[in-house]
Amino acid sequence: MTPSPSDADPDDADIVRNLRAGRALERPPDAVLQRAMGIWRPRGAAAVGQAVAALVQRVTAVLRHDSAGLSPLAMGLRSSQGGTRQLLFSADGHDIDLRLQAEAGAQPPRWRIDGQLLGPVRSGRVALRCGDWAAETGWNALCEFRFDAVPPGACTLLLLGDGWEITLGPVDLPPLADAP
Repeated sequence: MTPSPSDADPDDADIVRNLRAGRALERPPDAVLQRAMGIWRPRGAAAVGQAVAALVQRVTAVLRHDSAGLSPLAMGLRSSQGGTRQLLFSADGHDIDLRLQAEAGAQPPRWRIDGQLLGPVRSGRVALRCGDWAAETGWNALCEFRFDAVPPGACTLLLLGDGWEITLGPVDLPPLADAP
């Protein structure tokens, strides 16, 4: 049996010709080119600026200090702080001081959270979520904020500024005993 001409091994010139033909791109039909050019719109400087402004830097804060579990003597105090727990967080050039305290006489027992954002900030707001309960507030000129009547549970704080978000937590607020 003799090989057919199509089954024969190609010579070097055939291989080179086939490689060059395989690298060449086919020109699309003019109608397809016209449609693609009609869809494409160059972005102006304003559109690019808006896209950049829409970007938000998201950072998770790191707990640097938690006064829970420290004896008053370890903190240089003569007696306890009356149930106030201090948490210090750091995130991307910002420090966040939180004070957690049981609200006296609240029924059902609730927590109060006082906080202050330290660092280069202007205006902004803070969102607090504890399970199904949620609240939001702005901070004052000293970047202080406060939440009253916060239920126990795992809580997450979200600080929102111009172009950035800092997430704190979860912070566990333990259940409080009902007052008689």
